This record gives sequence, C-alpha cells and structure tokens, in this order.
Amino acid sequence: MHRPLANQAKPPSPAASTAVIEYELLTLARWLEMLSRRSAIYDRIDRAGYLVLRTIAAGSRRTTDIAEVLGLDPSTATRQISVLETAGLVQRGSDPTDGRASRLAPSVEGQEVLEEVERRRRELLDALLEDWDHEARASFAQGLLRLNRSLRTYPWPERQVPAATEPTTDS
Repeated sequence: MHRPLANQAKPPSPAASTAVIEYELLTLARWLEMLSRRSAIYDRIDRAGYLVLRTIAAGSRRTTDIAEVLGLDPSTATRQISVLETAGLVQRGSDPTDGRASRLAPSVEGQEVLEEVERRRRELLDALLEDWDHEARASFAQGLLRLNRSLRTYPWPERQVPAATEPTTDS
C-alpha cells in the first residue's frame, strides 16, 4: 500500500510517487467501473461505445481510423461500431477518397446521446471536484493530458501469448 504524499516534509522520491500513481490509477479504474454499473450516465450507451462515438463525432472516420486512434484491434472496433449502428447511433456514408470504404458519423440520435452522456459526465465531475480550486483542476487536467499523451506514444510491444506446452507423460 502507499502512504499519502501531501503531508510529507520533503518531496517524495520518484519511486514513492510512482507507487502512489500506480495504486491510485488502479483505484480510479475501480471507481469508474462502479460508476458505469451504478449510475444512469451510461443507460443508453456503455463507456466503450461512448468513447467510440465521441471519436467518430470528432470527424467522420473509417473503421480502421477508429481502431488506430483508440489503439483497438480492427475486429474490436468493428464489433463496437456494429453495436452503435444497430442502436441507430451511427450512420455510414460513402468515402469520397475510396469508393470501397465508408465513413462513419453520428446519427441525429447518436449526437443527442453523445451530448446527454457528456453533460451527465461533466455534471458528475463538477460535483466531485466542487471543492477543488481552479489551479488544482487545471493542474490535474494537464497531468491527465500528459499521461494520455505518454500512453498514446508509448512503444507498446505486441502481446506475447505463451506457447502451448505439450502434456508430458512420465511412465
């Protein structure tokens, strides 16, 4: 477990800061998972679908673009987009640069859902950060931007799947 850094007389070591960050990110992921299950924020779209829809809304895109931007396997992006299409939240249009491909855009309903979820998420964040001053919010926002930039540019290795081992028969 980690000790809080705020009340220490001297600046913490990089290792101590990393330990706190590691634990707090784990805890944050847990809180976000609980939020998605217990709140009405995601009653019309799940968290993964919301991120895909926001990415599509940022500019009409092809499925391969969505996969690349979000760091998803193309088959995963295809499945998530299919769910959004079935729900009527995304529509396909022709790609003027490639007649074989299509471009995705939010439907009218998709745009409404996107705006509603964004509004609810921001209201929740405002409530959670109510006692934070502007400087603390801005510093936190900059830290998140920097962390996400590092995650985006990190040279992720391909996932290594352990080789299957043959069962041995010792007689």
